Amino acid sequence: MTHLIRLRGGLWAALLLAGLLASATAAADSAAASGSNKVTVDLVMQYAGAPVDRFTYLGRYQGLKILSDTQVLLWTTINDAYLLTVRKPCVGLLFANGVFITSNSRSVTANLDRLNFENQSCFISEIRPVDYLKMKQEKKVIP
Repeated sequence: MTHLIRLRGGLWAALLLAGLLASATAAADSAAASGSNKVTVDLVMQYAGAPVDRFTYLGRYQGLKILSDTQVLLWTTINDAYLLTVRKPCVGLLFANGVFITSNSRSVTANLDRLNFENQSCFISEIRPVDYLKMKQEKKVIP
């Protein structure tokens, strides 16, 4: 009986150690991702205009890049992009597999529309147009 308890204790210690190692690896990966994403956010902000209340699009999006846990770059055409910032908390946005953006009559409005992903709904707090054409002309690439 004592041998079984020791085995269980050893097993729990091994599982605890494996969990701690997995957490440390995930934290390191997250830190590396947030470091490169900070560079991307800083680059996009150089080409971002003043906040606007809303934007209208032609019915579909050209692309989307999640930049941070609160910011997404959305292309409405190949040259038109918007930096969307969401209210906190918006846990896990950086690692979301898919994002749905609400809209009304093909318009996305700050403080009304949301980013939905993985059973979360995060209100868009700020919309900034990004001069993506100028960014491409100056050969600035988003990593």
